[in-house]
Amino acid sequence: KYSYLSELFFNLTDPLWSVLAGANVGKVILNSGNSSATGVEFRDESNQLYTVNAALEVIMATGAIKTPSILQQSGIGPRAILQGAGVNVRVDLPVGQNLVDQTTSTTTFSFSGQRGGGQVITFPRFQVSLRGRRVGDANAYPLLSIQDLVSGGDADRLRSILNNDLADYASAAVSAGASGNAAGLQKILEIQRDWILNRGAGMSESFDYSYDSTLGYDSWFLLSFTRGSVQIKDNNAYGGRVDIDPRYFGTEFDSLAQAATARYTRTVSSTQPLSGFVTGESTPGDDVPQGASLDQWATWVKLGLGVTGTRLEL
Repeated sequence: KYSYLSELFFNLTDPLWSVLAGANVGKVILNSGNSSATGVEFRDESNQLYTVNAALEVIMATGAIKTPSILQQSGIGPRAILQGAGVNVRVDLPVGQNLVDQTTSTTTFSFSGQRGGGQVITFPRFQVSLRGRRVGDANAYPLLSIQDLVSGGDADRLRSILNNDLADYASAAVSAGASGNAAGLQKILEIQRDWILNRGAGMSESFDYSYDSTLGYDSWFLLSFTRGSVQIKDNNAYGGRVDIDPRYFGTEFDSLAQAATARYTRTVSSTQPLSGFVTGESTPGDDVPQGASLDQWATWVKLGLGVTGTRLEL
């Protein structure tokens, strides 16, 4: 009934539990001998610097961007990245590699029927959902498989890409600093390929965010074949530069899969039973003509996200 954190939140007066609002962790303090974590360094809202020592362990739970940044500033990360940033290398590990992000496309339609709002589209063919629930169960999250998204020449094209291009995808990730092991990454991508092509795995999702007379979908491709990275650019743990490169649409398959996912919302909205209530399409509307190719949808998807490169820098 309650999360495991509930006891912490309801017992904030416990002397073993302290919440420091506004604290900004910059580094993990490492043992001078075996480089095990012994505490953390942080600044408070007034920029006063503190060090906290751990009695047992340090748990890193600061997200996909901040965690590798903190570890790299602490001397844990790829040797070349740390040396380039002027950080003393304590442990040479591929921290900050293998970043995976998802892109989202929004499509909107005018709608005359009743809307629940915040309901995931139910795709009748695909049965298995997250946590093993099935479509129709309470709180199920139905997902789209490749068979739902494409057929004919589009399906042949996507299968051909997955069967022929994974070694190139892995090599490109290594060249971009997003992976340190092309063979290992290729093996992972091959597992993803098997899920998609042979096991009917859900690879995409569309979420209905309807309001007033608008039926809208936020849609995303889930199983990206692109890998990115997080890399510090200097040794300033508080406000230094961090290069975040998800390498959005770094593979042809990702671009086409996101395009097919967005296109599906038009298909499902123009098919019964929804077609009896959908009275028009606002986005993409005329920007993507009826009967448009998958490549045309891919162009629209990229323009809609404003993707002209792949990097972010903080």
